[in-house]
Amino acid sequence: MWVYMMALGAMVGIGIAVLELLIHPTLLKTSDVERQFGIEILGEIPERKAYFKKKRNLLLQSEDDENNAEVLDNYSSLAHILKTKLEKLEHPCLYVTSAAQNEGKTTTTSRLAVQMSEMGMKVLLIDLDTRNPKLGGNFLSRVEYEHSLNALYRGETVKEEAITSLTGNLDILPAILEKKPLSYDAALLDMISDLKKDYDVILLDTPPVGQVADTMGLNRLADMALIVIRFDGVSMEILRDAMTRLRKSKTKVIGCVVNGVKELGKPGYHSAYGYGRYSSHGSTKNHRSRQKSEQEMEWDQWEKEHQELTSDTMEDISLYERKNEDKDENIEQNVSKDDKTEN
Repeated sequence: MWVYMMALGAMVGIGIAVLELLIHPTLLKTSDVERQFGIEILGEIPERKAYFKKKRNLLLQSEDDENNAEVLDNYSSLAHILKTKLEKLEHPCLYVTSAAQNEGKTTTTSRLAVQMSEMGMKVLLIDLDTRNPKLGGNFLSRVEYEHSLNALYRGETVKEEAITSLTGNLDILPAILEKKPLSYDAALLDMISDLKKDYDVILLDTPPVGQVADTMGLNRLADMALIVIRFDGVSMEILRDAMTRLRKSKTKVIGCVVNGVKELGKPGYHSAYGYGRYSSHGSTKNHRSRQKSEQEMEWDQWEKEHQELTSDTMEDISLYERKNEDKDENIEQNVSKDDKTEN
């Protein structure tokens, strides 16, 4: 009897999972990010479960790195692109976020920092995900309170003690988990802003924008935001909501990174900048591909249902812009009349 119960439980679990995919389609085409949200894809990182599951010091080279050269090539390409985009800014500050948890933003932030430091840039990594601080664990065996963002914020240490130098060009200011997470108040933002002058770039690992409202307030400090999206991970609805929040907060999004891109077809993956070798646009005859096709059809249906809303939003934006233009013209005309009256 228990065998049948286990089988029934497994079937119910699978059914719920399939229903979730049908109701909430996920990202299956990287081009959908640019098409739906107008966000440039700066990099696509291929899926390598064995590589990313293994805990490693990101500053040390290993055999795994050599065997997964395409992963590092994509991070290197992403770092070069970001460097080019940021070079016109003086001491830029970039925060890295995502729509939900487990999309790989902390790993992406860490890898970017290493690659940019190897290009000769002086980089400071700061862990602002104080509800779930993990950045320090990518480089340090243990994070001590006196060498943390928490202690520096409270004035219980100085920046020379709080900041840990990892290499000649890479420093880190980690955070520790506390019962009450640090708030992004003016004192914290001013403290970080004062550190800008000492670095070519500051990278902030922040909470998911779709789950923590405070993240959107970082536009007072950071110049731009980089969004990390896990391929076939977060639902497009949650992603859309996160993008809407960012736009409403007037945060400038520099672009996005699509993480964990899977092989859905024969070899021939083409990233936006020529790295990698896995295709996210192909098709195969196996069950996995058929399942993806069903998800894609569901996503197309979901997309059609939201086109009217998107269209209305764009019309509102256009109307708002036209009203502002009319106001500007009226102001110019009034100024011109005043000048003539005075003359």
